[in-house]
Amino acid sequence: MKPRSFLILLILTAAAAAAAIAVLVDERVRGGDPVAGAMLYPGLLERVNDIDFVEVSTTADGTVSARREDGRWGVVQRHGYPADFRMLSRMLYDLARIELIEPRTSKPGLYPKIRVEDLGDRSALSIRIVAKAGGETAADLLVGLARPEEAGGGVFLRRSGEAQSWLARGGFQPVQLLTRFLQRNIANVEQRRIHRTRLTHEDGETVTVSKAGPEETVWTLEEPPGEGRKAKASHELSPLTSWLDFLIFDDVRPAAEVDFSKPLVSGRFETFDGLVVEVKMAAQDDDYWVALAASPGTADPRVRPLLDARGTMDADKLEGSLQMALKTPDEVAEEIGEINATAGGWAYRVTDYKTDRFRTRLAGITEAAGES
Repeated sequence: MKPRSFLILLILTAAAAAAAIAVLVDERVRGGDPVAGAMLYPGLLERVNDIDFVEVSTTADGTVSARREDGRWGVVQRHGYPADFRMLSRMLYDLARIELIEPRTSKPGLYPKIRVEDLGDRSALSIRIVAKAGGETAADLLVGLARPEEAGGGVFLRRSGEAQSWLARGGFQPVQLLTRFLQRNIANVEQRRIHRTRLTHEDGETVTVSKAGPEETVWTLEEPPGEGRKAKASHELSPLTSWLDFLIFDDVRPAAEVDFSKPLVSGRFETFDGLVVEVKMAAQDDDYWVALAASPGTADPRVRPLLDARGTMDADKLEGSLQMALKTPDEVAEEIGEINATAGGWAYRVTDYKTDRFRTRLAGITEAAGES
């Protein structure tokens, strides 16, 4: 979009918001404002930790909900897979702290102007959030348009089932997307720790990339590249070894729902400090799914001196160093437990980039011998 076009769109958007506000000014309750400074849900902040269910609905994205059982939050639409606790906590505390500024319209015909209409209307742009504690509804709210800062800020909202809408402080906006409800991190194994990455395809072809030692920076292809071909440069081999680095998913399902008995690709990632992660990939329902399992391997003896050097390195040199990236045997054992606790029993659809990388063939990381 051209800068001028963007500026025109921005002006029109601001004008529309201002017009909506102007229309509603006359709808305020006249006289004094007895609710100024009052909490939308008095007492909710004191019992926010009692909330054990939250649901967010929109016409565009549908409904996503999370439930707390045995002290653990899980996403209902994904078989109870762990929810993002920090996100949920922040959203619920923000909900409990909503402070009213003043009443606005109570006429349903004007609700769309500030986006607080009921979701029964398929064109509704409101966001409905419901929070419960022990089966009791603690909050049921329709969240609408955020007022521009230049107009004083705040957000329009309406309690479900009530005619009166309100302007409240802040810009509370419930998280709407399923992926944002989920704790998407699977594993994060620093690339510099990797010793060897091996992919085995269903037809038997293997692709193995490794480096000679923990302090080396050059990656090599272990398989013969084929007649008239050579391995690509180290920097083109290295992405295969960073597969476990910041590994997140786009979707998740129980592993029992995916047939991993004959995987399309099997991967084995070995670190210099003794971690082994094995990964299987299968195709199902027009998507690729992976399952992970971690186990202890054999630590390279060259790691111990590097770990011992931590205590003698200056803080500025230690930060971001290989010595800091490598893990002790106890840290590796803890990491194995964390990966298995997270991934055990689940199948993941990882990002397209990670999926494509895991399907790497020899042809993809070799080139004609005459090429530079």
